[in-house]
Amino acid sequence: MNHKTSKRIVSSETNKNSEKLNKEQGFQKILTLLHFAYKANKLIYGHDSVLRFMKNKKINLVLVAEDLSKNSFQSIYEQSIQENIELISIGSKSAYSQLTGKLTGIIGVLDDNFKSGIIKHFSLIEVEE
Repeated sequence: MNHKTSKRIVSSETNKNSEKLNKEQGFQKILTLLHFAYKANKLIYGHDSVLRFMKNKKINLVLVAEDLSKNSFQSIYEQSIQENIELISIGSKSAYSQLTGKLTGIIGVLDDNFKSGIIKHFSLIEVEE
């Protein structure tokens, strides 16, 4: 499932001199940052855990897999709007599961610096029309 709302939700100014990335390159850079965040214990993953941390206002950014079920996406999306938390829809459940070692399609980022880096790389990805 392709969640087309992701570009609208994340608003970040891009550097006009920055080189644009294709979706795969951009996602690989984001995965690298997520790997560092995982090692630094700055990620929460799984639907219920992410929702709980969102309600407690401890999450700065939520990433959801593009192949996430419609119901799971909808509940995370609604909570992100309610709590004013940025949300990005990119990647697959298999990529997130490989990163965390658990089957998941939802990742919450707890650290502002990792959030900024992820949004920076996401904003450099060429929009597919």
